[in-house]
Amino acid sequence: MVEARPELESASIVIRGHFNPAIITHGWLLAQKLISSEDFLETKPRLATPDISNFEAPWFECNATKDALQLSSDKLAETDRMRDIAIGILRALPHTPVAALGINHDYHFKTATDAQWHKIGDTLAPKEPWSDTLKLPGTLSLSILAARQDDQSGRVQVTVQPSNRIRPYGVYVGYNDHFALIPDGHQPSSRDELFEDVRESGEEDEPSSEKNLRAITVLESHWSLSLRNARAVMRRVMYFGN
Repeated sequence: MVEARPELESASIVIRGHFNPAIITHGWLLAQKLISSEDFLETKPRLATPDISNFEAPWFECNATKDALQLSSDKLAETDRMRDIAIGILRALPHTPVAALGINHDYHFKTATDAQWHKIGDTLAPKEPWSDTLKLPGTLSLSILAARQDDQSGRVQVTVQPSNRIRPYGVYVGYNDHFALIPDGHQPSSRDELFEDVRESGEEDEPSSEKNLRAITVLESHWSLSLRNARAVMRRVMYFGN
């Protein structure tokens, strides 16, 4: 049996838009009361330039560039606080134009045997169609694009690969919950329409302060749902190994 829980799990929030990295420092987060004085003292600045601000706090990491803000954490008990920091930054910078939001979940789990490891890849990507043209075909990376199942614009992308952190027999599952932050989100009714929406997603790339407010609303209303959906996908991949 594949273990019911992943050995490694992390979450991240990526907000695309127009940011001023020089503002977003651990000192500024302290001044905004988004982190504690203890967190401030234990934070390790890595890079601070007009173009990049990167620092590692005890329970999360922040990386800000001119076109994106990313917060990430592998401390599962603290990911709600990380979400609160993202909301706090957006509220403190209400005029910052935002283009899109991504809530990401990453899992690494271990299978017990080589047979279970291959079974996951063979279930997701059958090798029979390649048997007469390729020798020893194996699954290196698989990406699945899916429509959203809520009232938000955007899409979901799942990636399954051999884990680069757990060896042997490790499996990585990445869940990207993408929000375009366009009002009255259109849901495609066919796969052709889904892929056409992705090809013609220029409107979602236009940053605006209105999308700043929508990003806050999504983080408040969809955070827990995103986690539940991601774990359901991860458990399904695990099941394929049994």
